[in-house]
Amino acid sequence: MQNEFPDEFWEIINSSLQSVNPQKIIFQHVRKDGQKLIFGESKAYDLSEIENIYIVGAGKAAAGLVNGLNQILGERITGGLVITKHDNYECEPAGKVLVKRGNHPVPGDESIESSIALADFTHIITEKDLVICLVTGGGSALMTLPAEGLSLFDLQITTGLLLECGATINEMNTIRKHLDLIKGGGLARLLFPAQIMALILSDVIGNPLEIIASGPTVADESTFLDAWKIIQRYGLAEKISEPVRQYLRKGMEGGVPETVKAGSQFLQKVDHLIVGDNRQACRAALQKSRDLGFNSLLLTSSLHGEARNAGIFLSSILREIAETGNPIKRPACIIAGGETTGRIRGRGLGGRNQEMALGAVKELAGLRNVAFMPIATDGEDGPTDAAGAVVTGNTYYKGLGLSLDPEIYLANNDSWHYFRNLGASIITGPTGTNVNDICFMFAY
Repeated sequence: MQNEFPDEFWEIINSSLQSVNPQKIIFQHVRKDGQKLIFGESKAYDLSEIENIYIVGAGKAAAGLVNGLNQILGERITGGLVITKHDNYECEPAGKVLVKRGNHPVPGDESIESSIALADFTHIITEKDLVICLVTGGGSALMTLPAEGLSLFDLQITTGLLLECGATINEMNTIRKHLDLIKGGGLARLLFPAQIMALILSDVIGNPLEIIASGPTVADESTFLDAWKIIQRYGLAEKISEPVRQYLRKGMEGGVPETVKAGSQFLQKVDHLIVGDNRQACRAALQKSRDLGFNSLLLTSSLHGEARNAGIFLSSILREIAETGNPIKRPACIIAGGETTGRIRGRGLGGRNQEMALGAVKELAGLRNVAFMPIATDGEDGPTDAAGAVVTGNTYYKGLGLSLDPEIYLANNDSWHYFRNLGASIITGPTGTNVNDICFMFAY
């Protein structure tokens, strides 16, 4: 499939992924100058006043960030523990930092086991220490510690229901924070009274710190009442487990503590730094496409809404370019980043990027020299081995020739099988990063 398109397409896609490579990103934001450890443009710590440096955190990019920090700090790192989905990313050593596995997108036994180990590890940390906390996409499921009276099964059922009904990441994390001891500032509570520098690779549109990985080191404005309203909005009050229902009601009545709020002592020694996001990846692709001679446009880095509808909308823009040269002429590269949602209606297999691509199939039918290529930057679109899929003007007719009707596959949420049968899946493998999704559209 890759050989069917100009090499420049893949150069542009790769440039976006490399721009948010966690190991490389660290060198752009962290440096050591003598006894000064400097984050960003101004936040500095005097290493002579710090007894130990620990690294903790979670997310798909955690292992790569650790590797970068090891190159900067070396033996100055005392130890640590991070949780990630693929603990053998690039098979590089993590030094003194233990890398443990968790489960994603639904928390599992490994998530619980690793999170318990992380909570236990925090007991050795004191006010004389600096903790570098890594917060990256996927952390909500990977770092999971159920509140008292709740089980892993309770959280799995709740997460599954939210995924099925098409809840946004913000809505999902509001509920997660109120069922978990680490989320919603809970990790900052466990690390208190150490100094904390949180390095954040964002997978949420707009980079709201309280939403990324469910805000383990920041204040949470949402309440138990907010969480319950989301449950009601999607008609889940009678579908969630009884323990979850009782716990949320108990929280609304003040029977259990709220998440950490602004002004809490647990947050007084916490600093945050965004080290990468979707916009950064989109801009890198934009620059690369221009360097390669494309007329290029970054349409948005805030794309949201239902995936199939986004596919129809974006492909209509690509059709306009192909047919009229408006708003830009061939060779054209349009980039749109963000994160859509998928409402599960059938029993098929796929992810939001492949469903977006499936939504574009009929819209692009018959066009010459166009390519619609949405991908997940982590290389994993939903519970599949594909990062995304490619749609051209020939896709619709090629599918019909194989008795593949895109409308039938859309109705069954079965985008993975549709594109697999066509040989049009984009397979990257896990990338070790995670900054939402990017749709690349070419008219050449």
